[in-house]
Amino acid sequence: MEDDTILKIDLIRVPLGELAKLVVKCVEFIETYTKAKSFWKRLRENAFSDSSNMVVAYNNDLDLWTQRCRDLILGKIHRDVVDVLGPVSGIQQVVRNIQRGVEHIEDETCLNKLAYAIGAGLDSSKTCLENTRMSILLEIVNWVHSTGSDTQRVLWLHGQAGKGKSALAHTVAKWFEDLGELGSCFCFAQDQLADVRHKKIFATIARDLSDHNPDYKRALTGIIANTSNSLIYSPDKSMDEISTEIVKRDIQLYIYSQLKSSGYGLPEKAVTRLAEMSDGLFEWARLACEFIRFPKEAATPMERYGDLFLVMGKGGAGLLDKMYETILGDVVGESERTRSRFCSVMRQILWTKDPLSVDALNAMRQKFSREEDIYNVNLILRSMGALLSGTADGGGKFAVEVGDIHLDLAFASLRVMADGLCFNICQLESSYVKNSQVRDLDDRIKKNIPSHLSYACQFWVGHVQETKFHCELGKEVEAFFEARLLFWMEALSLLGVLNTAATCLAGIAQWMNGELKETSALAWDAVKTGTITIK
Repeated sequence: MEDDTILKIDLIRVPLGELAKLVVKCVEFIETYTKAKSFWKRLRENAFSDSSNMVVAYNNDLDLWTQRCRDLILGKIHRDVVDVLGPVSGIQQVVRNIQRGVEHIEDETCLNKLAYAIGAGLDSSKTCLENTRMSILLEIVNWVHSTGSDTQRVLWLHGQAGKGKSALAHTVAKWFEDLGELGSCFCFAQDQLADVRHKKIFATIARDLSDHNPDYKRALTGIIANTSNSLIYSPDKSMDEISTEIVKRDIQLYIYSQLKSSGYGLPEKAVTRLAEMSDGLFEWARLACEFIRFPKEAATPMERYGDLFLVMGKGGAGLLDKMYETILGDVVGESERTRSRFCSVMRQILWTKDPLSVDALNAMRQKFSREEDIYNVNLILRSMGALLSGTADGGGKFAVEVGDIHLDLAFASLRVMADGLCFNICQLESSYVKNSQVRDLDDRIKKNIPSHLSYACQFWVGHVQETKFHCELGKEVEAFFEARLLFWMEALSLLGVLNTAATCLAGIAQWMNGELKETSALAWDAVKTGTITIK
């Protein structure tokens, strides 16, 4: 406080000096003025008027220098305040930045709760061939840029499979991505069924849009739990509305780019004929080009074209179905044994309740009940390639029906468990330690419970329930209860799915439906034991 007072006195040293001089003059004036003996003498000397003027002058000077002192002191205070407020303002800015950072983290944490379909976006390799489909592409782009109040909010592009809808969608998305105007692109894929993309579509689109607009992101974080039932107002655009001549021309350009200009030597007439055979289906044209470009048995591209023309000229199934059947026959083979094995392997893949690796599929197949079904699945899969990404609905030589696959998988699961389950399967040092306290439990499970055994433990009941009661299968179930029930429950506990045990056992007891009474009673007893264990 003393230092601050001295600083202020030094600041007003000059005006204080002038004030001091003025005070001395005032004192001298007062002293002279009071020496006059009488009013009359002062009046006679004409001193009254002069004295009044002197007093006013001294008062003005005193006010002037006093105000000067005040101004200097207040100026210093103002500068001090500014000096203090500068850092304070900086601190406030830092605080605001921290608050914004915290809000951003909170927004991202909130948005991360949304299910997001990774890999469901734009695939630039699937766009239309350059300078094809221009008419409908420009129509879609014009719709996107329309701002009228009567413009519909959604455009539905529909048509027969193979018309080229996906290529159009990817092309439009690529155009707008290049312009920095793509809000979101979402694609379904048959080879991603396990990812349940259909359940993530709206969440994924919402998340994509939030990355482009901060206001939208803030709004979205506040209403994540809300959805609307009236999201779609769709003008439908049918692919059938596109001129046949335009479609034919575009397909012809595509075939030409894939075959004639790539050195496969098809004459112009053959290219034109393929375009006519496609009947407006881009997917058929693509498959036809693949069929011709990858010949078998030393056939020339023209001979492959002839084979295709011969097959497609016959009546029967739809255009795409015939193409799929032709390619399957070309890849898999036409013998009865090969077709039977193809259907058997496809049944196993399609009706397995959880995706399995090739090794796990083989391990399960080695336990099938019929000897003719025991072979390496690679006999079929190694030549299939991309065909496994999807199959066409319909009949034909390669139609895959459910058949007895659940019976086969039930036998296989029970026999896999018979070979693989044992006491203390993961070789834990103590049974008094919780699974969560075993540091290397995951490694032990991976080493001792292979994927086919894990599958068998979790899904054998589901396959059994899909069959009618079968005596031979009943014997397998009976042997399971006599020797491996507790080992199975131990495996379920290690796999983290012990809570399913009671339901599984109840399902098996119901499947027996009065048969194998002792085993059925044991199953119901195990249900009670399982329920107690779960609690």
